Amino acid sequence: MDLALTLAMAGPGADWARWITLLGEPFLALPILVGALLRLHGWKRSQTMLKSLVIMGVVLLVLIQGTKRSLDRPRPAAQIEALETLPGGHLKRHAFPSGHSAFAAYVGGAIAFSAASLPVTVGAIGIAIGVGWSRIAIGAHWFSDVLVGLTLGFCLAFLALRRHRGALQEQSGDLSI
Repeated sequence: MDLALTLAMAGPGADWARWITLLGEPFLALPILVGALLRLHGWKRSQTMLKSLVIMGVVLLVLIQGTKRSLDRPRPAAQIEALETLPGGHLKRHAFPSGHSAFAAYVGGAIAFSAASLPVTVGAIGIAIGVGWSRIAIGAHWFSDVLVGLTLGFCLAFLALRRHRGALQEQSGDLSI
């Protein structure tokens, strides 16, 4: 099933996907995250929120890179010759899980789970999923790499914000959750 889904999604839209995939790069995603949090929550609340997000972000980085290095799953283009001409076709190793997808889901999840606005929530989650799609479209990842990356990113963003809320309640003396 992983092969069939990857083959169905790889290639179509690769020209657009090469730009969308950049939203999973830290040099672009981190300023977007900080800007969105400042806009949504102001300076003081964003500062404390970022502390929790940095801690879980490091956990995410260690999980992703540790798993990539220990499993060393081949990328799609390493096994499917037809994908070598796609923008991600030069990548051959360390496929599982997708770091771009995980990072996009982490940033999108942090924005979505902290927003009180449905359009912001839907947009942030949609962009993260779009980055995941782009990783398959350019031939850089298998469908399952992206699925696991998105899941890890969203889960750790949720845990980071839960940790943040717990710290705020502890500071205020309200220990009920």
